[in-house]
Amino acid sequence: MTVSGTDYQLTNANAGGNNLLDSNAPASGDVLVSTNDIPAPGVNNHSFDVGYKSAPVATADLSLSKTVMPTSANRGDTVVYTLTVTNDGPDAATDVKITDKLPVGLTFVSHNGAGPGVYDDGSGVWDVGTVEVGGANAVSLQITATVD
Repeated sequence: MTVSGTDYQLTNANAGGNNLLDSNAPASGDVLVSTNDIPAPGVNNHSFDVGYKSAPVATADLSLSKTVMPTSANRGDTVVYTLTVTNDGPDAATDVKITDKLPVGLTFVSHNGAGPGVYDDGSGVWDVGTVEVGGANAVSLQITATVD
């Protein structure tokens, strides 16, 4: 659950052993309410509660590298930029977006990627999506352009 931009998750059920102080709801699944909890219409049971705590914040360590081949080009030549994103963790990175507009003097031809994501050549935004932890999970994008 998100409240005012902060994520919360359910606490563990019956963690304290005191129904007046701990959550009666499990951290996942349905909250079961029995006739013992609320025995008749209009009756209140102030010991039945649901606890929430701040959700842990995911942490990722992203690296971006960029190469171009060939390293020098003349008018009319084709160049290929390769962008590679890696994540050293400890958690997966989600909703990753990278902006990389082509320099003036180049005309976009095409792109292709080894992984998820969509590249918008107009804005230069590569919507990578999720980058899992580990070098084997690196995500790459190749952008092909011609020199004006």
